[in-house]
Amino acid sequence: MALGFIVVDGVPSEILRDMIRGRFLPYGLLFVAGSMAFCCLLRFFNVISRLELALYVAAPCSSIVALSCLIVFNWYSVAEHWYKVNSAHDPLSLLTRVVALASAVTMFSNSYVVQESVMVPYFLTSLVWVSVVDFKLEAVKKFLVEKCSNQNLFGFVFSSVKCKLIVLALCLNVILRLTFYFWECREEQNAECRRSKNVSKTLSCVVTVVTFATFVTLVRLLLRHLGNLTGWRAPVFVARYFPTVNVVCCGCYWILDSLPTVQLLPATVFVISGSAIILLFASPLCVHRTYNRVLYHHQDNLIPSIFNKMRNIMSDRESEEDRTPVVYGLATVYSATFINLAVFLSFLSAVLLGESRAVVNVAMIACMFLLAVILAIVKFEKAKNNRNNCFSVPWWSIICWSLSSTHFFYATGHQPTFATVQWDCAGLFGNIVSTLVPGILILMNTFISQIVHSLLLPLLMIVPFTVATVWPSVVPNHDQFRSGELELFQNRELRRQELFSLVARYILFSAFKVFVAMFSCSVHSRHLMVWAIFAPKFIFESVAFLVSLPFLVLGFLFVERISTKIGSLVTDTSHDD
Repeated sequence: MALGFIVVDGVPSEILRDMIRGRFLPYGLLFVAGSMAFCCLLRFFNVISRLELALYVAAPCSSIVALSCLIVFNWYSVAEHWYKVNSAHDPLSLLTRVVALASAVTMFSNSYVVQESVMVPYFLTSLVWVSVVDFKLEAVKKFLVEKCSNQNLFGFVFSSVKCKLIVLALCLNVILRLTFYFWECREEQNAECRRSKNVSKTLSCVVTVVTFATFVTLVRLLLRHLGNLTGWRAPVFVARYFPTVNVVCCGCYWILDSLPTVQLLPATVFVISGSAIILLFASPLCVHRTYNRVLYHHQDNLIPSIFNKMRNIMSDRESEEDRTPVVYGLATVYSATFINLAVFLSFLSAVLLGESRAVVNVAMIACMFLLAVILAIVKFEKAKNNRNNCFSVPWWSIICWSLSSTHFFYATGHQPTFATVQWDCAGLFGNIVSTLVPGILILMNTFISQIVHSLLLPLLMIVPFTVATVWPSVVPNHDQFRSGELELFQNRELRRQELFSLVARYILFSAFKVFVAMFSCSVHSRHLMVWAIFAPKFIFESVAFLVSLPFLVLGFLFVERISTKIGSLVTDTSHDD
């Protein structure tokens, strides 16, 4: 794990890309395969008696040797990179290391494992507020020292990027605080944990349905404002109508839950959401391509049509057929797909969690986007006018994302104990003979937070370019980002290497937490509470890590799929032109 950290964090991304594309990867795989073949040869001549144990030892040892050679051959680049990072004297980076170590090493304490649900949001909010306080601190000090009138102070509050950042952080804190209500208590917390929630089921259903209806409406207004709901392409049609159908089905299911044979409604939500996610992967572009002439007279295309008509009139080209292509929604093409993906994931998790905790899904999506926007604004300030630095995702963003994932594991009513597993979701589709479907439903219910955060992890790299397009006033030198999210498409190599680095570092930190949980379980093997506290914590961390891996890969593939489709769109547009 230490070698993996040196490779992922110490080796610069461009050098790591050249290594992977070069001879290291095939030679490394050949070396591992050769060591395993050597073990088989030893077993053939009866030199060793247990082949599986020899293979278990040879494979990781040969991998360690290969990584060690990679580090030794590139140690100068690693040392130079770390020297540049440490010479910056960034307090946020220092606090990030402290929080990362504290959140992992304190797993050796049984009190921390029991009270982790309280400590994780404290760590998360601490990192967020330190990043906010550290943002343009010198400029704020200079302003506060100067004597200003109330009018200047009023203008400063509503125009300062610092104040906007504080408002976003306050909104994030309020939402995180509201999610405390949905915690589930474990046995060791009986003295101070409040279990009673005196809310009727009718009121809970009404609040949940209203919340989801508001959520879907706001998302639709946002996408329409960005131009990603123009036209009648398949993903646009799905984003426009499928969420409304899901709200109706979920509301009917929760209201009629007391009646028998209502399994058709949750199955409908699963089929609609699953089909929408598959369709988004097959055709992810929520854009509309047209030309400088009126193509439709539908209400959704009225504004683009009027704009094209007026431009032709003012340029004296109304009588001529202008074939200049116009593509709506291209500046936010990546984020629009992930917003739609988040909406359909929220419906899947809402059905799994039930009406009493479905509101947490909306809070989780809102917190994730608020967190991504806050981290994007801070990253723009620390990029120091270097556009390439805006592609890289720093460690403090990754740690915040991981802490958010852990927090919403508790906010969705779960605890790392088997007594708090929500077994009711296993019968969501009725009595099924097979144990595979109920097992998958229980896994999705328990680790829905890790699944959503893993799948939406690329937002940490996408949202900065979205903010530069939608909210340019908070971005210094925003003229450099006029293309919006097309910067990701235009810088193909940089996008791939930084996205790979982002996923690798997130996996590394998750693996580090699993290792610490395993180590603490081994150290406390004779502890009286090992099977009540430490062993379940290790099991839950391990399963969460394994569950998140395929969704991390899927999130990476979503970004590449969007880029491929943009390339096809550009090619078709150039041919038509």
